[in-house]
Amino acid sequence: TESEAVVDGVKTHFERVIKNQTCYYGNAPDLPVIPDKFEGYNKLYSMIDQPSVTGDEGMKKTNRVQLIFDNDVKTKWCVRPTAEDGSVTVTWAMSEKVRIDAYALSTANDWPDRNPDAWCIYGKNSEEEEWTLIHKATKAGLPKELFTYSDVFKVEDPKEYKHYKMTLTENFNNRDLYQFSELVLLQNKD
Repeated sequence: TESEAVVDGVKTHFERVIKNQTCYYGNAPDLPVIPDKFEGYNKLYSMIDQPSVTGDEGMKKTNRVQLIFDNDVKTKWCVRPTAEDGSVTVTWAMSEKVRIDAYALSTANDWPDRNPDAWCIYGKNSEEEEWTLIHKATKAGLPKELFTYSDVFKVEDPKEYKHYKMTLTENFNNRDLYQFSELVLLQNKD
């Protein structure tokens, strides 16, 4: 943002730049250009069948599972596991069969210890089929910074599926809550 102020009777121009949670006042230094992690990919938000998104109930209405697909890092899914093994699961359908070549997660607004650190993603094409494992992450190393996208996780042998499931099995500190703000599904640009 830019503003002007009078300092010691002199009109002065101020510039404030916030980059990676660092705030600069005065003339901001040249900041490095951060490469777009999603360059070369199409984001698949528009292909997610939003009413089909289901999962463990969030801690409150503002933490519901559907928010991981709203393209807004300021919202989150914060959930206490209900499964005996301490895992949490989200399932969703796509509007048609879709190949997911890669994906990324975004951290939320607080408590990095709640960030998932291990999970599996599965796909299938009908309710009768068994789930097929398409990607497994262990010691995923999501960023500790808030509102920050992870590196892109690439699916080694992507295939088209209509239904998907993600099961989170560990977080950074083995606490009883998981949270993240976005699950960005990606497809290679052709």
